Amino acid sequence: MHCEVTLIGNLGRDPEVKTSNAGTAWATLSVATTRRAKDGDAWANVTEWHAVKVFGREAEWLGRDARKGSQVYAVGHIETERWTGKDGTEKQRQVIVARSCRVLGSRGAQAEAAPSTAHGGGASDDDIPF
Repeated sequence: MHCEVTLIGNLGRDPEVKTSNAGTAWATLSVATTRRAKDGDAWANVTEWHAVKVFGREAEWLGRDARKGSQVYAVGHIETERWTGKDGTEKQRQVIVARSCRVLGSRGAQAEAAPSTAHGGGASDDDIPF
């Protein structure tokens, strides 16, 4: 069974770009998505963080063009990374391996274009976690 993930969110930090021994570039992204959810009688912003990996030329482009706060669009699949921590415990995390990832714009450009909808239906910049 093939499962595809589409994600639109904002970078929580600048992309971390590295090069493999074979010369292939790869980037690690920390992407935040925010949704509105009911918390008792009030509505609140709920932020989820996603680890995204991008390979090849797109990784190079992201390293050059994307910055903390940039809105990105990624399409790929979910993989589970497993490793043994320094303390000897087994660890794991879900990672989105993107086959395509594009910068949609910067946080400032979004706010200028549509201040009432830039961050999930009128959330202020103070509500954004970066």
